Order: sequence, then C-alpha cells, then structure tokens
Amino acid sequence: EELFGDPSGAYYDSEKDPLVLGRFKEDHDAAEPAANSVAAINLWRLGHMLQKPQYLERGKVAVLGMKKQLLAHPRSCSHLLSAVDLHSQPGLEIVVVGDPAAASTKQLLHPLHTRLCARKVISYYIPTEPLFKDVAYMNGLNSKTGDTTLFIFEDWELKGTA
Repeated sequence: EELFGDPSGAYYDSEKDPLVLGRFKEDHDAAEPAANSVAAINLWRLGHMLQKPQYLERGKVAVLGMKKQLLAHPRSCSHLLSAVDLHSQPGLEIVVVGDPAAASTKQLLHPLHTRLCARKVISYYIPTEPLFKDVAYMNGLNSKTGDTTLFIFEDWELKGTA
C-alpha cells in the first residue's frame, strides 16, 4: 500500500522514486496484467484467507479507480474484469486439514484442481504456523478421523466438510 497504492484508487506500476518525475498506472491488461488488476485480485484472495474486510474494501477501491477505462474498453481489461467477478460474489474458501503430501489429500483435492472456479481459495491449515493464530474461523479445525479433511467456507461461515 505504501509503495504502490494511490489513495484515490488504482495502484501504480512502480514505487515512488525522487529521480522519476511521474508515475504510471497501467490502464489495460495485455500479455502481462496491469499491476492494479493483480492487486485487486490479490486483495480479494488475502481478504478472504485472512478474514480482513479492509483488504476486500481496498480491492474494490482499486477496481473503481479504473472504472472509466473498464466501462469504455472492457476488452482491454480482462484481468480487471476477473477482479470485478471475484468482488461481486461471496468468498469460497476450502481449508485443508491434513498432510499436503498424503495420497488422501491429493485424491480429495484432484477434482478441485481440474475444475475452474476463480473465486475459490484453497488454504492448508497448519495450527503451528503463526499466520493462522489470528484467523478466527480456522481456530480449532481438526480432522475428526485423523485423515485429511476439507472444510468448505463461504464468507467465513462453515458450509460443509469432505
């Protein structure tokens, strides 16, 4: 945020540099997506993974910062349109509790990796990792059978297990 963010909206492509007179905000997605498009998607994913509504809101602001370009030339904003799609739906997070290298884990995850669902976030819950100590909806997740278990959340509310 400090290096690339613009309080009025979209993200810059470069950080502040006293030797550079101006900063550029790419307004279209080409072979490489624009920094703003990537930021909007990453903020959505992190917002859902870490249960940080402020990240979701900042992602929306990043999209709105390019609203004029998006409305005038939607074909040039394919990655940004993906961000709009993500921000317009509830978050879907699949939390994996179990050994990531285990055959049972790979078997459970195979269908998730073979079907396109842009809004899904797959997280491996490791209770000993400090990153997870502040993620309230993940605290206390464990496999009842000792095998790999998938917990399916929609907007941080548990919807089912597999």
